[in-house]
Amino acid sequence: MKEEWQYLALVWIRIGVIIKIHNTYTIYTKTYTSSLLLVFSKTIVGMITISMFSISVGVSAALPIIVKVAVKQDLVKKYQNFLEKKQKQAIELTYLDMPDASKGIIRLVILEQALHKAGLVAKIELVSSPNAKRSQLMVQSGEVLVSTKLTIDNSTPKDILKSSELPDYNNLIRGVYGLKSNHALMNVKTLEGLRNFSAVTTAYRDSDINTLQEIDSIELYLAHNIESVFKMVSYRNIDFTLLEVEEETERKHKDMTLSLVPGLLIQTDSSMHYFISAKHQHGQMVHHTLEKGLAIMSEQGLITKYFHQISQLEPYLQSWNIININ
Repeated sequence: MKEEWQYLALVWIRIGVIIKIHNTYTIYTKTYTSSLLLVFSKTIVGMITISMFSISVGVSAALPIIVKVAVKQDLVKKYQNFLEKKQKQAIELTYLDMPDASKGIIRLVILEQALHKAGLVAKIELVSSPNAKRSQLMVQSGEVLVSTKLTIDNSTPKDILKSSELPDYNNLIRGVYGLKSNHALMNVKTLEGLRNFSAVTTAYRDSDINTLQEIDSIELYLAHNIESVFKMVSYRNIDFTLLEVEEETERKHKDMTLSLVPGLLIQTDSSMHYFISAKHQHGQMVHHTLEKGLAIMSEQGLITKYFHQISQLEPYLQSWNIININ
């Protein structure tokens, strides 16, 4: 009887493995006829079936789920290069690894670590997106599972599950950028002075749109991507745009260069969140797990430490006038 039980176990294991791999029942069930199973007792068959089900569930639970994340086109390569440079997995990074990271890279590190700390085995797959608006649409449709979004209010778009706010990411400092040859703009030192000029930003940058609209009498234009912003300032007589301040005072895009207006910075009131697809089969589970992981990281002070590594203004900016329009 013992030998029969062992043989039947092998038969069922082989059937289970083949079916699991090929996800095809009709081909392989014919290989083992019902007469073979009738040789043994129904009790033993039932025991082995339950055992095989338990094995299958255990194996499936250990397999990582694929978390597709929509990010800007250039961030895909930058994140890969960053991890290669550190020679670590994202879950192994510490705040000491962050001084040369961008905010976009840190957001992805936090995402991976939060899911890991909350116990979810996940594989992050970055999906290139041209802009934040397109990323949001990809999440809403369920094409991807996650994206990040800078918001200016507490509303949540349709078919979106919004994470809690990332601490120490708000109150972003933006620089005023225009052509260096625009001497009148380069000499502006106050908010009142900006009201005499025209501005452009991307149609999906809600925080910048809101900030610029707060400037009375400013002439505001919207572009569909960052290249159009550079073109409108460089060739179409639009005076300036708002961009993130970096180490260099010039920002380049292809053959176009915009310069930072010296002495003037603008503080925006906004918050950063992860957007999770409510339509995706794993949406609710990932949202719950991410919230749990973010809470753990916040309690440990990790998120604050990460952003503090890069949030300090460059020394040459610390004496500049920072305007809070709101």
